[in-house]
Parts: sequence; C-alpha cells; structure tokens
Amino acid sequence: MLAIAKNLKPEDRSYDVVTGLSIADINAVGLAKYPPGQELEAATYLKQTWLSIIQKDIYVDWPLGIINGVLFQKGFFNNAPYVDYVNMFLNNATFKRKFSIGVVNANDGKYYTYNETTPLNDLKPYFVASGAIAGFYPFSIIKGEAFIDGSTLFAIDLFTAIQRCLDITGNVQSDIILDAVLLEKNKSLEKNMTGAHSLQMLMRYFEINSFLMSTYYIQDVMRHFPNVNYRYLLTPVAKLPGGGVFGLDYNQNDISYMIDLGEKETTDYIKNHPTSNWKQEISERMAYLKQR
Repeated sequence: MLAIAKNLKPEDRSYDVVTGLSIADINAVGLAKYPPGQELEAATYLKQTWLSIIQKDIYVDWPLGIINGVLFQKGFFNNAPYVDYVNMFLNNATFKRKFSIGVVNANDGKYYTYNETTPLNDLKPYFVASGAIAGFYPFSIIKGEAFIDGSTLFAIDLFTAIQRCLDITGNVQSDIILDAVLLEKNKSLEKNMTGAHSLQMLMRYFEINSFLMSTYYIQDVMRHFPNVNYRYLLTPVAKLPGGGVFGLDYNQNDISYMIDLGEKETTDYIKNHPTSNWKQEISERMAYLKQR
C-alpha cells in the first residue's frame, strides 16, 4: 500500500533517508530520484510507475509451469523480466536523497545494504536480488555469492534508516523523526484459508511470519534507539486484495485500489492524529498474537 498524505506540511515530509525491501525498493529508489521537498512530485511519479507495471514485468511462468520451477529451476517462477525492468528503472538514474535497499547472502545468512553511493551497474543486480523472494524467484549470483530478498530477515529496515540519519545529526537521536509503513494490521490479517491449496498456504505462512517478525523487530528498534521521535506507524485498516505471488498478482485494478486506499487512509489518519502511539500499536499486535 502506497501511503500518500497531502495534508502533511512540506517541511514535515522532506525525508532525508528512505529505505525499502523486496519490491518496495521501487518506492525507496523512486522517492530518492527527487530531492527533499518534492515528495508530492515523487508520489505522482511512483503512482504512474506502479500503474504501468503488469505481472509480466516482474515474473512469468516457466515452460511447463510451476512444476518445472519446483523440480528443475531455482524458483517457482521466472523473474528474468524483472532484470530488464530494473535496467530500465535505474537507467541513468541520479539520486537526490539518501536511500537504502537490503539483501541477504544465502551462503552466510548476513544482511547487506546498498545505497545511492553504489555505482549504478553494481546496484542493479542487488536491486534484483532484493526482490528475489526465496523459493518463489531465482536467487541472484553476484560475485560468486547467492543473494535473496532482504525481507528474509526484516519486514522493514528501520535500523539502517536510523543509522544513516545519525550520520546526519551527529549521533543525536532526538533530532530524528521516523515514519514507517507496514502492510498488515491485526484484523486485516484475517482471512479464510480452509480451502487453500499448498502454494496459497505457503504464502500464508510468509504473511503471518512477516507480521510476527515486524512486531518483534519494531520492539527491538525502539529499545536500541529510545530517543528517536517515532511519529507515524501506518498500517492499512481495510483488507488488501490478495492473489498471485505474495498476495499480489500486479492486477492494475488492485494496484489502483491500494494506492487510493493508501492516500485516503493516510490522509484521514494524519488529519486526526498528530502522531502514532508506536508502543500501543506493538502492544495491540502482541495481544492479537496471544489471543486464545
């Protein structure tokens, strides 16, 4: 869900650092193409970008379908089209603010980040790798190492965002204002899975695991950086459409709906709330997980 809030003052949305994992790399890097102060222009660009994406820009079936992918390929689906899309998306790109994307080295399990200082030709394969959801898409071999989606470890990379902000503030946490967007929120996670087939249930496993990981992860971030100004923690209220890989088949109607939903819910929320209560949000998520 893209969160676009037009009622934030320009000085309150002039982000110095943005991060993104998996397919959300497009949001982070797309925003970084615009300087601080041009968030609405960046949002318009991102909206146009997403509304032009179709499934075959990201992945296609292998010949003979998913059975071929499961038995003989490195992923259920063929993400070769995404390589071409990334080359187009990053072609001659220049960056006007700091950003970070993340990947996991499948050989040693370590997390690595790449940013606006990474040469474009070096950035492109890591950009592809960051969207290589383990098992679903082929992993990326870069310099003899196997890399997979950064969201293998984190649903969102707040640590890197804060650390890069600390470089700007001279290590002063209280000078940092942090906003974050997550895809799931308690009741919006609920769905009837009694008729699910195996792949749908596998994706459901990742969905629930992401909810759990992000809950504990945010707790950890707030414990390590207690003096950061945790402003908005945005999550969808309405249920998001599902289908395809990881609940999204890049259906244009679904994408348009989620963009409009993100804009409406975010604008309405910010209109009525000067900030989010991050601790309460985490407490509610923990209570939901522990319901009997």
